[in-house]
Amino acid sequence: MHPVTHFIFLKQFNFQQVINIQNKYNQNFYDMETRNNHGLIQALLDCALACEHCASSCLKEEDISMMIDCIKLDRDCADICTQAARLLQRDSIIGHQYLLLCEEICRLCAAECSKHDHEHCRQCAVACEECADACHTNHEPIHQD
Repeated sequence: MHPVTHFIFLKQFNFQQVINIQNKYNQNFYDMETRNNHGLIQALLDCALACEHCASSCLKEEDISMMIDCIKLDRDCADICTQAARLLQRDSIIGHQYLLLCEEICRLCAAECSKHDHEHCRQCAVACEECADACHTNHEPIHQD
């Protein structure tokens, strides 16, 4: 806003009215930008938490050697889902493209967790499948010029 226009604008309103207008503008802008991604970001974070829980629980299993691939994929999936949520939240230009990678790691993690009978693995597999489906619905193709 031009400084003179800004001054005239401020002279027409008291301080509280200006704050109320600014807050309403900020809320509308936030709602417009994140409304469509809120459910997706929540699915990504739910998946990341399920993977972290699964990896930690796998480390406590009796035969940890059988859980090595599960732990590795859990950790990768948690990191990738968390990064995807960050990219979407900041409205990154590659956020929706990054979901392709996220979908892939979620499907790999779900497949590995499905091989095990532990409850934490079952819960992780469900969260990963749900996240993979959400990523699939919302991803964009990667463009290389």
